[in-house]
Amino acid sequence: MSRCLGILIVSLLTLPAAAEQSIHPKVQEALAWELPDNPCEPPDLKGAERDVLEADGAVRRFDVDTNKLTHYKLKTKRWRRCVMDYKQGLIDEFGKLKDSAQYGLTQEQANTILSKMATIQAVVESPTGQLEEAGEAP
Repeated sequence: MSRCLGILIVSLLTLPAAAEQSIHPKVQEALAWELPDNPCEPPDLKGAERDVLEADGAVRRFDVDTNKLTHYKLKTKRWRRCVMDYKQGLIDEFGKLKDSAQYGLTQEQANTILSKMATIQAVVESPTGQLEEAGEAP
Protein backbone atom coordinates (compact mmCIF):
# COMPACT_ATOMS: atom_id res chain seq x y z
CA MET A 1 0.00 0.00 0.00
CA SER A 2 2.95 2.33 0.65
CA ARG A 3 4.10 1.91 -2.96
CA CYS A 4 0.65 3.00 -4.12
CA LEU A 5 0.86 5.97 -1.78
CA GLY A 6 4.19 6.99 -3.34
CA ILE A 7 2.73 6.81 -6.83
CA LEU A 8 -0.28 8.79 -5.66
CA ILE A 9 1.93 11.51 -4.19
CA VAL A 10 3.70 11.96 -7.51
CA SER A 11 0.41 12.06 -9.41
CA LEU A 12 -1.13 14.57 -6.99
CA LEU A 13 1.82 16.90 -7.29
CA THR A 14 1.76 16.86 -11.08
CA LEU A 15 -1.90 17.74 -11.46
CA PRO A 16 -2.64 21.32 -12.50
CA ALA A 17 -4.59 23.49 -10.11
CA ALA A 18 -5.22 27.20 -10.17
CA ALA A 19 -5.47 28.89 -6.78
CA GLU A 20 -7.83 31.54 -8.13
CA GLN A 21 -10.44 29.06 -9.36
CA SER A 22 -13.27 27.86 -7.17
CA ILE A 23 -12.74 24.56 -5.39
CA HIS A 24 -14.60 21.60 -6.86
CA PRO A 25 -17.24 20.10 -4.49
CA LYS A 26 -15.45 16.72 -4.42
CA VAL A 27 -12.23 18.46 -3.37
CA GLN A 28 -14.10 20.39 -0.68
CA GLU A 29 -15.57 17.12 0.56
CA ALA A 30 -12.10 15.55 0.66
CA LEU A 31 -10.65 18.52 2.55
CA ALA A 32 -13.48 18.39 5.11
CA TRP A 33 -13.18 14.62 5.62
CA GLU A 34 -12.45 13.42 9.16
CA LEU A 35 -11.69 9.96 10.45
CA PRO A 36 -14.95 8.37 11.65
CA ASP A 37 -15.06 6.82 15.10
CA ASN A 38 -14.48 3.11 15.26
CA PRO A 39 -17.78 1.65 16.54
CA CYS A 40 -16.20 -1.72 17.35
CA GLU A 41 -15.61 -2.49 21.02
CA PRO A 42 -13.33 -5.45 21.74
CA PRO A 43 -14.90 -8.11 23.94
CA ASP A 44 -13.85 -8.39 27.55
CA LEU A 45 -13.44 -11.70 29.32
CA LYS A 46 -14.04 -11.10 33.01
CA GLY A 47 -13.09 -13.36 35.86
CA ALA A 48 -10.33 -13.77 38.38
CA GLU A 49 -9.93 -17.45 39.16
CA ARG A 50 -7.08 -18.49 36.88
CA ASP A 51 -4.16 -17.16 34.92
CA VAL A 52 -3.94 -18.89 31.56
CA LEU A 53 -0.86 -18.64 29.34
CA GLU A 54 -1.90 -18.49 25.70
CA ALA A 55 0.11 -19.57 22.66
CA ASP A 56 1.27 -16.01 21.90
CA GLY A 57 2.73 -15.66 25.40
CA ALA A 58 -0.05 -13.47 26.77
CA VAL A 59 -1.38 -14.25 30.24
CA ARG A 60 -5.12 -13.88 30.64
CA ARG A 61 -6.95 -14.15 33.91
CA PHE A 62 -10.44 -15.63 33.89
CA ASP A 63 -12.76 -18.26 35.28
CA VAL A 64 -12.43 -21.46 33.34
CA ASP A 65 -16.05 -21.78 32.31
CA THR A 66 -16.85 -23.20 28.89
CA ASN A 67 -20.02 -21.13 28.62
CA LYS A 68 -18.06 -17.90 29.18
CA LEU A 69 -15.37 -19.00 26.76
CA THR A 70 -17.93 -19.85 24.08
CA HIS A 71 -19.61 -16.46 24.42
CA TYR A 72 -16.22 -14.76 24.41
CA LYS A 73 -15.25 -16.52 21.18
CA LEU A 74 -18.53 -15.49 19.53
CA LYS A 75 -18.10 -11.89 20.66
CA THR A 76 -14.52 -11.93 19.38
CA LYS A 77 -15.71 -13.19 16.01
CA ARG A 78 -18.35 -10.42 15.83
CA TRP A 79 -15.76 -7.84 16.85
CA ARG A 80 -13.32 -8.97 14.15
CA ARG A 81 -16.09 -8.79 11.57
CA CYS A 82 -16.98 -5.28 12.77
CA VAL A 83 -13.32 -4.20 12.50
CA MET A 84 -13.08 -5.63 8.97
CA ASP A 85 -16.24 -3.76 7.92
CA TYR A 86 -14.88 -0.55 9.47
CA LYS A 87 -11.57 -0.97 7.62
CA GLN A 88 -13.39 -1.67 4.35
CA GLY A 89 -15.32 1.57 4.77
CA LEU A 90 -12.02 3.39 5.30
CA ILE A 91 -10.59 1.82 2.17
CA ASP A 92 -13.61 3.12 0.24
CA GLU A 93 -13.02 6.58 1.73
CA PHE A 94 -9.36 6.32 0.73
CA GLY A 95 -10.48 5.82 -2.87
CA LYS A 96 -12.74 8.87 -2.69
CA LEU A 97 -9.91 11.01 -1.36
CA LYS A 98 -7.62 9.72 -4.09
CA ASP A 99 -10.24 10.40 -6.78
CA SER A 100 -10.62 14.00 -5.65
CA ALA A 101 -7.19 14.70 -7.15
CA GLN A 102 -8.59 14.48 -10.68
CA TYR A 103 -10.22 17.89 -10.21
CA GLY A 104 -6.89 19.62 -9.64
CA LEU A 105 -5.32 20.52 -6.31
CA THR A 106 -3.02 23.16 -4.96
CA GLN A 107 0.07 21.98 -3.09
CA GLU A 108 -1.56 22.78 0.25
CA GLN A 109 -4.72 20.86 -0.65
CA ALA A 110 -2.64 17.90 -1.84
CA ASN A 111 -0.69 17.85 1.42
CA THR A 112 -3.89 17.96 3.47
CA ILE A 113 -5.47 15.11 1.52
CA LEU A 114 -2.26 13.06 1.63
CA SER A 115 -2.08 13.39 5.40
CA LYS A 116 -5.66 12.14 5.66
CA MET A 117 -4.80 9.23 3.38
CA ALA A 118 -1.77 8.40 5.55
CA THR A 119 -4.05 8.37 8.60
CA ILE A 120 -6.40 5.94 6.85
CA GLN A 121 -3.45 3.75 5.89
CA ALA A 122 -2.20 3.65 9.50
CA VAL A 123 -5.63 2.68 10.82
CA VAL A 124 -6.18 0.00 8.17
CA GLU A 125 -2.78 -1.53 8.90
CA SER A 126 -3.36 -1.62 12.67
CA PRO A 127 -4.71 -4.93 13.98
CA THR A 128 -7.66 -3.43 15.85
CA GLY A 129 -8.47 -0.47 13.60
CA GLN A 130 -7.43 2.04 16.25
CA LEU A 131 -5.28 5.05 15.41
CA GLU A 132 -3.33 4.95 18.69
CA GLU A 133 -2.13 1.40 18.04
CA ALA A 134 -0.92 2.48 14.62
CA GLY A 135 1.60 4.76 16.33
CA GLU A 136 -0.21 8.00 15.48
CA ALA A 137 -1.81 10.62 17.65
CA PRO A 138 -5.22 12.00 16.63
